[in-house]
This record gives sequence, structure tokens and C-alpha cells, in this order.
Amino acid sequence: MTRVKQKTITLMKTNKFKKGDLVFIPSEVRLIQFQNEENSPATELQLLVNNHITTNKPNRVLLMGSLDNYCKVYYNGEYWFANKEDVYEDF
Repeated sequence: MTRVKQKTITLMKTNKFKKGDLVFIPSEVRLIQFQNEENSPATELQLLVNNHITTNKPNRVLLMGSLDNYCKVYYNGEYWFANKEDVYEDF
């Protein structure tokens, strides 16, 4: 009988991401595109969800910045926001 060696991958969370880093998002992560409300006061930015998708497989994406609890990422040729809790250090 042959034993199969299994590789265990540990996902590491870190808040030390910087613009241009390659980061990892697992499958079943909701990505959101926001639309800025044009009539909102400059001191109070209101964000409206314009579009959203859920990833169907794990992905490596380019980090473009952050906004509150979200990381702005470049995914499939478009800019999206992912919850910071769903973004991991690339391995």
C-alpha cells in the first residue's frame, strides 16, 4: 500500500499589505464594486454597491489599496473591493 503525502497550507493574515502586493483570496469570497454617491457632502462619503460577485475558486490578486474594512484588488481585469478578513498573504 502506498502512502500519499499531504501538503498542509497555512493561511497567514497580516495587516502589513502594501499597494502592489500579490495577495490571496479563497473561493466563495464576495467582491464588491462601489458607486460613489455624487450628491453626498465631501466630508461624508457614502458608498453604494454597484455590482458584486462571489469567487468560485481561490485567486491571487493584485492589491491596489484599502478603504475602511476593505482591500481594493485587481481581479479579472476590473477593480473590486474584498473584505479585509478575506485577504491573506500570498504563499
